[in-house]
Amino acid sequence: MKKRILCLILAAALPLSCFLAMALPVQAGENNESASGQDSPASTPLDDFTKDEVVYSKLSSDGSVQSIYVVNTVYTREAGVVIDYGAYDSVSNLTDESAIRSDNGENILTVPDGTFYYQGNLEARPLPWTYTINYQLDGASVSADQLAGAAGHLSLQIHTAQTPDMEPSFYDNYMMQITVTMDNRLSRNITAPDASIANAGSDKQIVFTALPGKEGKFSLEADVHDFAMDGIMIAAIPFSMAIEMPDTSEMTGDITELSDAIDQLNQGVSDLSGGIRTLLDGSKDLASGSSKYQEGMHKLDANTDKLQAASATIRDALDTISSSLQEQAKEIDLNSLNQLPGALREMSAGLDQAVGGLTQLRDNYKLAYDALVPALDALDDSPLTPEELAFLQSMMTPGPGTGSQLPPELAPLVPILQKLTDTYTSALTAKGTFDAVKEAFGAVDSTLSSLITPLGTISASLGTMADGIGQSLKDNDITLALSQLTTGLSDLSANYSTFHSGLVAYTNGVSDLADAFDTLNQGIGQLADGTAELNKGGGQLKSGTKELFVNTRDLPDRLREEIDKLMEDYDKTDFHPVSFVDGRNKHIEQVQFVVSTPPVDIPVKEAPQTTDSKPQTLWEKFLDLFR
Repeated sequence: MKKRILCLILAAALPLSCFLAMALPVQAGENNESASGQDSPASTPLDDFTKDEVVYSKLSSDGSVQSIYVVNTVYTREAGVVIDYGAYDSVSNLTDESAIRSDNGENILTVPDGTFYYQGNLEARPLPWTYTINYQLDGASVSADQLAGAAGHLSLQIHTAQTPDMEPSFYDNYMMQITVTMDNRLSRNITAPDASIANAGSDKQIVFTALPGKEGKFSLEADVHDFAMDGIMIAAIPFSMAIEMPDTSEMTGDITELSDAIDQLNQGVSDLSGGIRTLLDGSKDLASGSSKYQEGMHKLDANTDKLQAASATIRDALDTISSSLQEQAKEIDLNSLNQLPGALREMSAGLDQAVGGLTQLRDNYKLAYDALVPALDALDDSPLTPEELAFLQSMMTPGPGTGSQLPPELAPLVPILQKLTDTYTSALTAKGTFDAVKEAFGAVDSTLSSLITPLGTISASLGTMADGIGQSLKDNDITLALSQLTTGLSDLSANYSTFHSGLVAYTNGVSDLADAFDTLNQGIGQLADGTAELNKGGGQLKSGTKELFVNTRDLPDRLREEIDKLMEDYDKTDFHPVSFVDGRNKHIEQVQFVVSTPPVDIPVKEAPQTTDSKPQTLWEKFLDLFR
């Protein structure tokens, strides 16, 4: 029976010893002979081989490096000796039982044809990336150990940056994927901006990606209870992505149309600016003429009372002379009668001066009126429609979050457009005022003419009368002279009364006209000032559209250049990996990094031992080896 038990034990121990031999790595120096029995140093080193490095690193929970080991894979076409460089603390053959001799950073490998694996353990040293990992629970900073079994609102921040004084090619050409695995049963309301979140059985995998040459700032939040978490896994590999150049023809075509439209806008604004300058010159002349006309109107209005009083005096005098002459014709002093022709001629000369003054006033008014009417009527040549005014107003109305509907380059022109619309409104107001009193302004010329004609007639009558009386006095035909004088003065008095009534009506109209013209002149002044601002704004608008055109005419080419530059940033086709372990390794084909942090585990409580436990049998102890 004992013999049978011993055979069973030996039968079980044989596969166990084979399993342990395969599971435990062979340390350097344990076997100095190759599998073929050849001495490695005596062979000529191979040069036709390639090598991969997979760098494994364990981090502490806060991201600091704890340990690093490298699994090296050597590919050869024939068996022989390969020299690989790396100052490892220790090396292990992961392929066969051949010895690996290390001397001053040279690792002499005896490799078969095909693939050979060996592991090198390094002292803790910096990685190409520096990791900073922070944890917060309900807003308070905690360590990873304090999170085990905790409940509350978890916040996790991971920051990656380039490690100073390290080989930059890894940071500049490698893409990192950072994977955080959360148990769905222990975590709820997981949010992670800029991450991909996927279900993996009962877990959620949150994957962050850091692009080559970029720092990474990642965050994750969740509501947790009885918290536990697997370690954070980080994989870094050379960036490789098949990026096909996008077809930008449609986009650039639209941008070309935009550039052409901006060019047309610039041309239109240039024409508008020229028209505004012409309008400015005309408005200045109009304002100058209007001011002079207003000044003359007020002077005329100021003298209307005197003019009416003087005319009334003349009228009353003529009435008195005519009445007195008819009543006292027989009692007239001939000596006084001799002075009458001279007095009549002086009166005629005075009326001639009045005729001349009124004629000059009429002519000056006609010149000002003829200049004023076309300038104001020109506002009807190209009036803005209500739709155009509404469009201008919408361009000045701020949009949601933009400040205005205009492009950013034209945003400073919003107040200028406001001045343009205000000036246009003032111009229309001035024109409306003028249209309201236009009929009265137009009647001034005919009214003045109607006054000038009878005054000329009266002046001529006085001259004729003076000549007739003078001649009669020379011929001593006093009776005829008196008769002519009486008849002439009677006609003169009657005509002058009619003239005086018209003069009173005219002067009263001049006062109303002067008051109305004040409003019109103010509008014309505003038009001139607004046109000056309009000209200034037009110049700024022209400069702005020109600058916009200059900056956008080559926009399609610049867009292509920016796309090409962007594509170049992610074109890593010319990248060739270098060794992480030792720069003397020239046969590198691929280098990868696998980095992890420890998990957050809830400590397992040991079951209390009972006093009545039975001692294990030999067979139970043997079975425990496989449990």
